Amino acid sequence: MNNRLGKGIEALINSKNLDDRGYIDGFVNINKIKTNPNQPRKYFNQKSLDKLVESIKEKGILQPIAIKSIDDDYFELIAGERRLRAAKILKLETVPAYIIKVDSEVEKLELALIENIQRNDLNAIEEAEAYNLLKNKYNLTHKEIAKRVGKSRTEITRTLELIKLPNNIKDALIENSNDSTFPFTRGHARTILILKDSIKIQALYQRIVKEKLSVRKTEQLVKKVNKNLTPPERKTIKNILKEENSLSRVLATKVEVSSSRKYIKIHFKSEKDKVRIIDIIASSKK
Repeated sequence: MNNRLGKGIEALINSKNLDDRGYIDGFVNINKIKTNPNQPRKYFNQKSLDKLVESIKEKGILQPIAIKSIDDDYFELIAGERRLRAAKILKLETVPAYIIKVDSEVEKLELALIENIQRNDLNAIEEAEAYNLLKNKYNLTHKEIAKRVGKSRTEITRTLELIKLPNNIKDALIENSNDSTFPFTRGHARTILILKDSIKIQALYQRIVKEKLSVRKTEQLVKKVNKNLTPPERKTIKNILKEENSLSRVLATKVEVSSSRKYIKIHFKSEKDKVRIIDIIASSKK
């Protein structure tokens, strides 16, 4: 377990020398704080935010936000965007804040991730997208990400897989992230991705939601579907992108292959282009 994650963001500040001017904590003018463009949390549930507003209205902000100094006496938010939003709704002039030093963009994202993970504030897709940003923009390996956020490498890899979900399923996970009665979880999402085929994934997703299937039942259905596939179907699912790319290169146009519906769709831009493609296919038989 990463010590940062275990102790919390407060430990990062308290472990520093508080006599150092860079680590003075207190109240900061709310208009001097700019949001973090790489904030991992993208979706803010309105009901949850309303509850936070009421809590702050009654008791104040009990947990300071974390910010870093930037030019012209302004600050950039590192962690605590929900609290900052709630403070703005209440039209507070100042908020309690820890002013900390952050050496790099990747460290900013890391700290924001740590705090959100500790508070369970991120939905599954936001977490996957944040890890994906660390991986692609900052070139971190799965093992390095795991070390930074205090999770296992396997957990990072499995969460990153959620990026491959169809958009409608990702949207459903985001919109229902605070609804404990919604029958589709990240466990379901990880399981249905084993199918690879988008049509099968969509069909099983609809069934899970309709019948409120458990993750265990979903796993059994996925195994059954994969077991019933013929060897050619398994090959097609595994190599579908490779096959599409190969045909696209030969025909010089977009090609779609579906193993479940058993068709190959060839796109053409005009009648002339259609004739060109037919000629290529016809000549291949000679």
